[in-house]
Amino acid sequence: MRIVLSLLFLCTSAYADPISYFLPPSQWQIAPPEKLSSRVKMAFMKKTSSGLCPSINLAVERTDATLGEYLKAVKETYERDRNKHWRALGKVKTAAGLAQLTEVDLPSEWGPVRILQQIFLKEGHAYILTAAALREEFAEHYKEIQTSFRSFTLTNDLLSTIPELQRRSLLKEKQEHLLLAALDDSFDEENFQKECWLPFQEMILSQFSDMGPFWQTLILKTSRSALIDANPETFTR
Repeated sequence: MRIVLSLLFLCTSAYADPISYFLPPSQWQIAPPEKLSSRVKMAFMKKTSSGLCPSINLAVERTDATLGEYLKAVKETYERDRNKHWRALGKVKTAAGLAQLTEVDLPSEWGPVRILQQIFLKEGHAYILTAAALREEFAEHYKEIQTSFRSFTLTNDLLSTIPELQRRSLLKEKQEHLLLAALDDSFDEENFQKECWLPFQEMILSQFSDMGPFWQTLILKTSRSALIDANPETFTR
């Protein structure tokens, strides 16, 4: 019975709170998480020799404000500094729905910086995608930033975002096998790591690269969390 209940828990791949992610530009690297604020879920950056690396990140915060109220507060925050110039650019269509696009120009030690922000509000949460680069370089990154912004997704089921049914079924099957193995061996045991968890990670990285590193990180994190919650006595960390 415990195995059946654990399988049901893991294989639904559904979560109480929506999971948010986006597809970052190709070749951009994941930024070190220890340098991010607690509100930032993940950030990506592109190495450059100009001093300021182009970057894009997703932050989430709770809010009771309407979109109009939220934008007004953002505008007032930036306009307190006369060196910062903020403006609303209109709506943009994303995978999650319509979002508001804004732009900020501000000075920095490397020269004028342009920040593009996409703001999406839903069910008491604000999802803010922020892209930044030197203003003189922003145009060369704009197209890929725009593509990333439009890929913004909210879901309660990461597996459902995989376009092909065959690959969704494959991943669900792999998760089932992973859980069954975890019921017998501790997660930290060398055998489990070598025979089960590491091959699972490699499969996610090689066969689901089109879903992007943000999605891949989330599916690995949620798969591991589901294993721990389903059978906590077999885990030591």
